[in-house]
Amino acid sequence: MQALAPTQKAGGIYLQLGAFSGRDNAENFLARMRAEFADFAETLTIFTRDGLFRVHAGP
Repeated sequence: MQALAPTQKAGGIYLQLGAFSGRDNAENFLARMRAEFADFAETLTIFTRDGLFRVHAGP
């Protein structure tokens, strides 16, 4: 697995955890990440850009 550099958005730094062509896959991944990292669940979100659904953590 390749580490991805953090991206900067709206006043903070975000780490991209995954990028998916389908929203369902992004939602499933997001649910798994929220279950595995419950302490950080509130910081996990999906951003849509360039036709991809990107799961980010942050700021």
